[in-house]
Amino acid sequence: MRTHILFRRYGSYAPSHNCYNYVHYYDYQDHGYVTRTTTYYDSMNLMYSYPYQQLQLSQGTPIHKAQNLKLGPTAPRHSKPLLELCPQHFYLSCRSFWGVTVAFNQVDEERVKLAGPDRAAAEWVLRNEGSIKWTTSPAHLNDYNMLPRSDFEEYKLEEIDLSNTKVIDLGFEHLKNLKHLRKVKLYKCVSIMDDALKNLQHVKDTLENLEIIDCPMITEAGLTHLIKLRNLKVLILSALEAVPDLNKSVNRLKSSMPWCHIVQTSDVGDLKT
Repeated sequence: MRTHILFRRYGSYAPSHNCYNYVHYYDYQDHGYVTRTTTYYDSMNLMYSYPYQQLQLSQGTPIHKAQNLKLGPTAPRHSKPLLELCPQHFYLSCRSFWGVTVAFNQVDEERVKLAGPDRAAAEWVLRNEGSIKWTTSPAHLNDYNMLPRSDFEEYKLEEIDLSNTKVIDLGFEHLKNLKHLRKVKLYKCVSIMDDALKNLQHVKDTLENLEIIDCPMITEAGLTHLIKLRNLKVLILSALEAVPDLNKSVNRLKSSMPWCHIVQTSDVGDLKT
């Protein structure tokens, strides 16, 4: 039989310019497990979930010590480091639950109304560790804390780079009502599927440059959604594991999209984008 004792700890954390409030939830189980989840509320009252963490302690670890485990940067300063508590008998594993991924990708309609679609989309990209480019600047931005603090309506997204991020199809709903987006880069996006490409139709009137490289869950059916991108000028495709014959798929797209220059990565050296 397991007993569960739930502890709540409140505090604050200030990375760079943003100040976060947080709540720790500790669930102590008498089989020697301590679990923690954390919810962040930033200065604009946006909610983020921190990945679930699980810790196995040595047998008989006192509950009061379980309360003081230092599992991350948000732990209070007086907390003792984990290694001081039980240096020989523990393992720490972090797991990102599906719910956390959804929270980082789901559209917040109230936020869209408050800050506008471009700002909301920029926050989505940077929250997932991608980068963006505004129409007003030649530089790319990859730091969430450097987003403008006011005059949101003056900043319009021109490019987004989701390379090496864990975005999912749901996040591409952020592309709705973007009127200036010209370029999207999808490189090593291991979690996106065909619906992500379907959602690119939200920017079919402006999107000119698209890269889809090493995205293992994109299929041939997903590539057919690209035919509706009537203003696309450059399409780069490569290393799509779920597409049985990429050469054949590229040839089909070329026949269906004569307005677009479609290449595979081996040809990119001669391409100026």
